[in-house]
Amino acid sequence: MSQTSRAARMQRTVLRLEGEDVLYHPTDGGAAVTVRACFRSAHKALDLDTGSTVNSTDPLCDVLLADLPELPRAGVSAVTARGTRYVVREIQPDGEGMALLALQRMGRAD
Repeated sequence: MSQTSRAARMQRTVLRLEGEDVLYHPTDGGAAVTVRACFRSAHKALDLDTGSTVNSTDPLCDVLLADLPELPRAGVSAVTARGTRYVVREIQPDGEGMALLALQRMGRAD
């Protein structure tokens, strides 16, 4: 089994066990698509330059790019998670088929 297929299998397992369903809203205005993602509304990260812990309330969402109908675009693509709609602020691909989407709250989706 190739390294790529092993990574894809592990990613799908993590999403299945730890993820939740979110709606991805395509940039063309088409119908939203349900995808599995790991969503975090607040998080801690390690600044690799200083070694300091950085606390943030900016929401993040890990997605498998192959599950999306298109590649996300910063400032245009949107995600609805836990009843709140977010615009994709930044996309950080991991080189293994997943991407970390930094999100910005737009408002309640109800």
